[in-house]
Amino acid sequence: MTRMARCRWPMPMMMMSICALTASLAAQTPPPATTLPGDPAAEPPVDASLDAAWEQLERTRTAYRTAKAFTDRVEIVSEMAGRALPPEESTIALGPGFQMHVHSASSDVLSLGKTLVVTTATYPKRYLEVPLSGDPLETLRSVFGDYRGAMIGPALRYGRPFEEVLPALSFGLPDRIRLSSFRKIRSNAGTPLHQLTIISAAGATTVNIDPVTNLIVAAEVEYQPPNAPVGNLRIRRSLTFHPQVHAKLPTPITFDPAGRRRVRTLAGLRGEGEPAPPSVADAVKPGATAPPFALHTLEGRRIALQDLRGSVAVLIFWSDGNVASRRGIRQLTGLATWIETTDSAVRIIPIHTRAKGASPAEIWERVLDFWDRQELPFSSLLDPTDAVAEAYGVDELPIVVVVDAAGIVRWVGGSLDGDDVTAIRTQVKAALRKGA
Repeated sequence: MTRMARCRWPMPMMMMSICALTASLAAQTPPPATTLPGDPAAEPPVDASLDAAWEQLERTRTAYRTAKAFTDRVEIVSEMAGRALPPEESTIALGPGFQMHVHSASSDVLSLGKTLVVTTATYPKRYLEVPLSGDPLETLRSVFGDYRGAMIGPALRYGRPFEEVLPALSFGLPDRIRLSSFRKIRSNAGTPLHQLTIISAAGATTVNIDPVTNLIVAAEVEYQPPNAPVGNLRIRRSLTFHPQVHAKLPTPITFDPAGRRRVRTLAGLRGEGEPAPPSVADAVKPGATAPPFALHTLEGRRIALQDLRGSVAVLIFWSDGNVASRRGIRQLTGLATWIETTDSAVRIIPIHTRAKGASPAEIWERVLDFWDRQELPFSSLLDPTDAVAEAYGVDELPIVVVVDAAGIVRWVGGSLDGDDVTAIRTQVKAALRKGA
């Protein structure tokens, strides 16, 4: 096998100080502002000055900060490398003080005034509880390092303009970002809107704001990750917001810990350092037909289980957020070298699943960055909805499933360390003999 060449680019969003941002704005001429799809009736710019942009941003911050209670539903449609991703939705509730609830399909983040609680769909029987340290955003950073969930409402309510609000408003735009322009536009329905444009070397984000309420109603982001091949791997996101201001929250923010075990660390939430449950999943046992699937690689190539017929497939379910998975993936070089020396029809198929707290596009960027550093001669598939993991009964990670050339499960194991890699080799040899 030949080693696959792959570009690598930095992932963290970089922030600028006030002085650096001011110098950048003075030194650069902003490009023409763009409009959201569905806004063909955009008027010529009325006031393209940066003063107007910052004034609108401050009005929007004030609207979010002074609301007695606030709720929002955010619909997200993403496209990655020309391929549509499953739509996403999140809800936000902000109450007096530091009351907050951000819900998505993958996680719930609740601020209950004095404590912060995080639950995930991946580990539903545990919850992380830590005391608030500052506001909810500061506490999230202290726990996660860089949390990029649906945080635009909380960022506007609690955050500082340069360090938190502008990056949140860019909705994932990488590299150094800057506020570029302000313009007045009209929607298809003729509704007046104010539009802010935020740019970086990688792309641009446009944010549409209701000038009456000063609340965000839509956003569009498009960018190319730095150093990616020109024209390839572009990411597009369209976001639609449904904000409402209330005298009090329609539903109080509460948390019921019944049936869950409290943990105090992120590692504990992931179950790291705890005894693993049985590694053989109920849904998949040796002798059963392997559940079909069709997923895309990190480079956007579609691979289906039926495409692997005639070869022995080593399916490796893993997650970059799991220590045992990361450690095991780093040891795949030896297994790949052994397979190459056998000159047999064997395919290693890693499947990234059980991702948390990020959109599919953000997960893709994060996993690609990790995978690039491993310099492995094969790519990983992405299971963004965990549907394949569910079909195979994956409850803890990593899980290894050996499927023979006829599509029959021959072995299921739960580790990629030492003796287990030896066991994988033994099972691959056995599967090859059965197919001979």
